[in-house]
Amino acid sequence: MDSMAYVMGWNDYLNDPNSEEKPSNAIMARYDLLSTPRAAGGIDSKASSINTLKTVGMIARVGPTYGGEGVDAFCWSGVRTFHEGHPDCFDFVFAPVGAKM
Repeated sequence: MDSMAYVMGWNDYLNDPNSEEKPSNAIMARYDLLSTPRAAGGIDSKASSINTLKTVGMIARVGPTYGGEGVDAFCWSGVRTFHEGHPDCFDFVFAPVGAKM
């Protein structure tokens, strides 16, 4: 399950030749990291398996991916837009979500 979660959140755009050094070209795209940022890209990750469904349901992480060179957690600090009710930074980890089957 850890390896699937890793793949679902993959964005190593500075080292992955398939990304062509663009954070928007990764599996978990981050358009906010472009030189001209846009409010677009992957916003969460969810994964499950038969065994996970039987025990906790699924695992999920809220917010854009982070970690690794040039991929910091998304933070509203410095962004001039309305975001009441959101945390400042989306630096969440994968956690069990849902009901087991």
